[in-house]
Amino acid sequence: MAGISVVFPGVKALDLAALTVRPGEVHGLVGENGAGKSTMIKVLAGVYAPDEGAVSLDGERLITLSPNLIHAAGVRFIHQELHLVPHFTVAESVFMGQETSGRFGLDNKKMNEQAEVFLRETLNAHISPRTLIRDLGTAEKKLVQITRALIDGQAKLVVFDEPTAPLAIGEVDRLFAAIEGLKANGIAMIYVSHYLGEITQICDRVTVLRNGKTVKVFDLGCGYGTTALFLALNGYRVEGITLEFYFKTIKKRMAYWSAFGDVSGFTYEYRNILDGMPKNAYDVVIAQDTLHHLEPVGQALSKIHQALKSNGILIAVEENGSNVVQNVKLIKQRGFKKVKTIYDEVLEKEILIGDENIRSLSAWDALLSKNNLSLNYDSLNYIRFFYPIAYKDKPIEEVFRMEQRIQHKSSVLKKWFFFGLNFVAHKNVLSN
Repeated sequence: MAGISVVFPGVKALDLAALTVRPGEVHGLVGENGAGKSTMIKVLAGVYAPDEGAVSLDGERLITLSPNLIHAAGVRFIHQELHLVPHFTVAESVFMGQETSGRFGLDNKKMNEQAEVFLRETLNAHISPRTLIRDLGTAEKKLVQITRALIDGQAKLVVFDEPTAPLAIGEVDRLFAAIEGLKANGIAMIYVSHYLGEITQICDRVTVLRNGKTVKVFDLGCGYGTTALFLALNGYRVEGITLEFYFKTIKKRMAYWSAFGDVSGFTYEYRNILDGMPKNAYDVVIAQDTLHHLEPVGQALSKIHQALKSNGILIAVEENGSNVVQNVKLIKQRGFKKVKTIYDEVLEKEILIGDENIRSLSAWDALLSKNNLSLNYDSLNYIRFFYPIAYKDKPIEEVFRMEQRIQHKSSVLKKWFFFGLNFVAHKNVLSN
């Protein structure tokens, strides 16, 4: 599925969303309520016709989308609801609407045998085909539902839509074992769930939808690419820029990580952010230990604002060079000089490099606001006040009380005495 857009009156449910699933892969589809997951699945099912985009299977574009044609193409759906008749047997439920006939009518013996073999060999489930549905547990009913969808042997792609919703905690493992059996048979699967623990456990890759769009991430100062590679493994599209030193190493790291999954969603280059970024291109910009190296930082934040889509977010991890210990160290090393000019031979220009972050939370807030970014105070996380030894053998509640006592003693300590902070800033909705 590529470039899928669906517009309802007054609402754009999907906006150029994309999803690619490979044979023998469990591909997670996640997002908040209203992100577009259900719409994406209904396009694939032929219920909704996309206003833009294409659906392809085995490299061939499906020109016409309808439930019957989608089914004929080998796409099957396992819905949250079971839709099984309680007084039917397992075999009757599996073959309902696709019965096998013999010389004298329905061939019940053959249907019983086929249902039993499929359950045992494909799903590793030992369920008698003559058992009534009403006598099965919920997990066993789910396995029957899967068998019914796949018994004809034509399935190429199976969509699981919140499959564990009706299951008890102990029954989920049986479903996951069945999914592993389908993987072994080369069947591609889409797994839709809002349970992130399940996504992590069963999925090989993940596509994340946000406001009907496939989430696109920019890793600013991606270093060796560790974060970007992890995100790529989980289905995000990530672009990164890094320094020359790291740039030469990322290729080797990508080769290593590729042994564990598809990292092709990560692309990177060596360039200066202040030379420009694409406008309205990214849902998320990540800056880990990076912003304080960008001078002037206000100009960098302006570029980030331009690069974010409407309602996009900046995720920042920042050290703080103004804590007392670090500040004394810096003064001894280089006085009050905080910025240096270097000549970059690759870029063939002089650039300014900030050595340390010397900004309090209020200073960051002011800088963000000036560049039409709003600090989310609920996201704020201080990197702790004390050295690690101070936390040894102490309950977390006591640690918090220690830090609160420090903050209450002095506004100076509260504003300046910390080793770093993490925060999220939102692009202002009304900004140009």
